[in-house]
Amino acid sequence: YLVALTGIMIMRAAFLCSILLFLSVVACHAVSSSLVIEECSREIDLTSQFATHRLTLVVRNDGTSDAASMDMLIERRFVDHVASLTAQQVVNSDEAVDLSVEAAGDGVYRVAFNRPLASAQSIELDIEFVLLHVQTPLPAEITQQESQRFVYEGNHYVYSKYPILTQTTEVRFASSAIEDYTILEPTSLKKELLSYGPYENIAPLTHSPMRLHYESNTPFLGATFVQKDIDVSHWGNVAVEVTYDHLINNGPKFTGPFSRWVFMVAANRIPSVIPTIAEYLPDGAHDIYYRDIIGNISTSALDRVPVENLDGSTSKRTRMIMKPRFPLMGGWKTQFNMGYNLPLYTCVGKAQSGEFVLTLPFLVENPELAVDSALVRVVLPERATNIQVHAPFAVDHISYSTHVTYLDIVGRPVVEIRASKLTPEESMQLLQISYSFNPISMLAEPLMVIGGLLAFFYAVIIVRRLDLSIAPASALKND
Repeated sequence: YLVALTGIMIMRAAFLCSILLFLSVVACHAVSSSLVIEECSREIDLTSQFATHRLTLVVRNDGTSDAASMDMLIERRFVDHVASLTAQQVVNSDEAVDLSVEAAGDGVYRVAFNRPLASAQSIELDIEFVLLHVQTPLPAEITQQESQRFVYEGNHYVYSKYPILTQTTEVRFASSAIEDYTILEPTSLKKELLSYGPYENIAPLTHSPMRLHYESNTPFLGATFVQKDIDVSHWGNVAVEVTYDHLINNGPKFTGPFSRWVFMVAANRIPSVIPTIAEYLPDGAHDIYYRDIIGNISTSALDRVPVENLDGSTSKRTRMIMKPRFPLMGGWKTQFNMGYNLPLYTCVGKAQSGEFVLTLPFLVENPELAVDSALVRVVLPERATNIQVHAPFAVDHISYSTHVTYLDIVGRPVVEIRASKLTPEESMQLLQISYSFNPISMLAEPLMVIGGLLAFFYAVIIVRRLDLSIAPASALKND
């Protein structure tokens, strides 16, 4: 009887817990379900391998209580291809504030408002997300001098859990050579710009298949894995090495014979080839090298070119142009590593708190490169403590370990940062690592070397002065 009674009580408790959990979930989503999107303007940028979606939304709260956030939905086919998603709340025509975005799973991204949205009030949001590997080559294989064509499949409507009162969409292509596109009136095409809408009173989760077939001869340069090693020495140098494994042309696969003569004569007129890789280097970079498994690759060059900064100003930057041993046709891969040294003062500063701060680009500064997976490995000086990583975006994993090298006593701390699906904007953002370090501890290694040398010399002196003979010295002289 007691066993049966206990079982019944456990079942009742579990039932009550499930009811409470359901009510809490309903309460959490009750506010957001009352939102309405009054206006939605969408731009899909297909001018490169990154399918960039930019949304301008006017969101109104039709509920009776304040709303603290809204959910952005990504269609299931795109869930594994999202590289980044950012949101801003427009304050006025000249000002916007960044909003917190949290991945809730299963293609749901929760955007927290700057302040709760009161009932019957509206706000304007700018949301941008980037998709990787969603443009499919068609045809999948081309010859040496054929143009690249791709297919993008999406939705005529913005996929949303909220009703949309009015929506327009503009699709921008790399060229005016549009092979085919689906029509959902009103639809218009003007050169590289395809316009859909306006559409009105769109129900939540509405889907209308959109298929676009177009020509795009921009480089589809990708890397399956990139590792960046940073070695910080407070003796005045920071060594950086970047390993590409593999670098690949993600365009249509090359088929047929390859003509070196055609490539040499008409290299600039072969749309599917990637002959060089350009990368910007930090100021002060020297001792630059570029090599692969065979050895040094001499087909590289450095120049100074003007680059527009984030604030709109222009400054000159050092650009390294790397030419592989063979041109990258569609589907071709290559492996190599490049590196350089930096003066310590150019990338390590001291904060007001007394801690040192290492500041460098997260990965590489290549405006055309898509990275599937990346590892940033930072080796700090021995006895560095209180290590804090300030990543410019959400990363997959951060781990800490110790690396023991020559003349080390306790080993040097190592920070490993792993990230995936990186766009050029993310790769170029600044990574900061702060740490505490006493410069006096740098004397440990030279003192250890000096102590070792003194010990060796003293040992030699003592051994030289030892008398290891069996008979006394006087007896040897008499003999």
